[in-house]
Amino acid sequence: LEAIEKRPVSQIQNIHDIIDSLENDIDTLKKECPAEWSGAKGTIDQKAQQLKTYWEDLILYTTKEAPYNA
Repeated sequence: LEAIEKRPVSQIQNIHDIIDSLENDIDTLKKECPAEWSGAKGTIDQKAQQLKTYWEDLILYTTKEAPYNA
């Protein structure tokens, strides 16, 4: 039961971590202004997909576990 209760907290922390990482990547691109940034774009796209996955999983979990859905 304790692991189930910690799941949303873990998902939220994952979301925050990805957002922080994306902000750092974007700040780096702003500062460096590389002519070729396809590698960075791939990394950003991958993190954005992870963010979407964590977000969708959190929404599904919270709506499934909501008291009004019981």
